[in-house]
Amino acid sequence: MLKKKEIIIIFILIINFWNGTYSKENKKNGYGYIVASGGLNVRELPNLHSKIIYNIEYGEKIYWSKESKLEKPIIISGISGNWVSVKFNKKVGYVFDGYLVPIIPPEEDSNDIEDYLNSNFKIISTRFEPEFLIKDEDNLESNSKNEKKFSKRRIIEYENKLTFFTLDEHRENGMRCLQSTKLSLQELYLISTKFFPFSTMNINDSIVSNLVSGKPITELKIPFESISEKKYTILINKISLNYYLNGKPSNKSLDGNFIYTDYDSPLNSLGIFSKPKPTICFGFVV
Repeated sequence: MLKKKEIIIIFILIINFWNGTYSKENKKNGYGYIVASGGLNVRELPNLHSKIIYNIEYGEKIYWSKESKLEKPIIISGISGNWVSVKFNKKVGYVFDGYLVPIIPPEEDSNDIEDYLNSNFKIISTRFEPEFLIKDEDNLESNSKNEKKFSKRRIIEYENKLTFFTLDEHRENGMRCLQSTKLSLQELYLISTKFFPFSTMNINDSIVSNLVSGKPITELKIPFESISEKKYTILINKISLNYYLNGKPSNKSLDGNFIYTDYDSPLNSLGIFSKPKPTICFGFVV
């Protein structure tokens, strides 16, 4: 008859073996959250002409097999990705992983990026940096009349290597930015379309491909009509956006493309920056 100590050792060995097997198996898989607005189609075969088995809703978390991933990425609607094998609700099929992101996406009706971050991710740290020198002292508190007044840029570090920061926050509609070393520019772009009022309306696949890859775009003017049938214009151009520190331009800048529209919204501009790190910024341009 086995002694109590021997039974415990055998039990530990079984647990370790099971955990090791599970970990090894789990490494063969990846996961992602769906950010395609209409959900993601699962097909019988890895191509757009294959029969659609079912559709998985926006925001769902799915696991896919890394071993099924094709060697050469493909581009669909300007978004780069691969066909990967998935099993969902006991059915196996293929999805395009370009519309998967590794973090919980915002709700489809979200309108505040900071609320989205605070609701889904743990705050690691918060700090402030002096930004612009403000000459109007009427609305500022000070112990000394000679003291210089600076607007403060907020910088909030979240889990998952996400950083939120503001630019020109002392203005009513300053820029709100999300920067990440975990997400690609394409993944940030897909998340950004949930906050930006006109998404990719009338922007063709080639332009989208340039935006998500960080390629500079010379000025483009794209007319579009809103749901209310009002006519607006989308402007896209490359930009280098400087940081300010203590009232002066710093040696830091965001390099990428800027989208602006005369659409009547609190968020009518979107910066998509590839350098120095993938970054998206929202704001209002008068």
